[in-house]
Amino acid sequence: MRTIAITNHKGGVGKSAVTVCLAGALAEVGKRVLVVDLDQQGTSTEWLGARHPGELAQTDLYGARLRDALADGLPLDPLVLQMRTGVDLIGCGTGFAAFERAVSGQLAAEGLLARAVAQLPRSWDFILLDCPPSLGLATMNALVAAERMLIPVEPKSASRTPILTLLRVARDVSELLNRDLELLGIVVSRLQHRIQHRQVQSWLRSSFGDRVLQSALRESTHIGESHAFQKPVTAYMPICNGSDDFRVLRDEFLSRLEDSTSSHDGVLAHG
Repeated sequence: MRTIAITNHKGGVGKSAVTVCLAGALAEVGKRVLVVDLDQQGTSTEWLGARHPGELAQTDLYGARLRDALADGLPLDPLVLQMRTGVDLIGCGTGFAAFERAVSGQLAAEGLLARAVAQLPRSWDFILLDCPPSLGLATMNALVAAERMLIPVEPKSASRTPILTLLRVARDVSELLNRDLELLGIVVSRLQHRIQHRQVQSWLRSSFGDRVLQSALRESTHIGESHAFQKPVTAYMPICNGSDDFRVLRDEFLSRLEDSTSSHDGVLAHG
């Protein structure tokens, strides 16, 4: 069971799209995937069909249950939802907003999720953690629980400083709290056929080398539509650019995980 944090403390870069659609692409080849939504916005929860768009009561409940389970050291497996998309889910929502307040004063609060994940039955090949757009306690819990991190970056707003900040935080986590944490890679999302986007993609490769995945995710209306229809894009529209790109990402994702040296020292290199 491999646990991957999909994270970037900058919002609007496609973390939930990467989480849900990568999960769908993995399920398509028989991998068992659990998505854990750690963002109070509940985008992955909605995308996978656990609630209808605009319905808040249910997502409040999902968030409150996850908050209480982590705060009280309760098992997470009763929270697992088996979705019709073939991807399992632990949902989240606005009820999770009080997580930091609920665990304030607890020793080693950064490790609550890691302890809970360790108690889960090994029923999945992958656990994908959809992180909130911040470096708060929920994201710290994800980094302590994960063995790899995947960073989505949008070319329109990409900048070196936020990536370096996240890598420095991850380096500190790997040194102090989770020696297994490494960088799986940086994935370019929402790539358009614009000179600026191609220049940013080239700049990312020159700045971060092979830490930038070869696979990139093109801007696709079908990805947005798949959210509205509450399915990963590979299930909503199997033949389209968006599905093709996520299958390529899936293959590189699996290849990098299989290569024990592909991301060695990846978190530490930009300290």
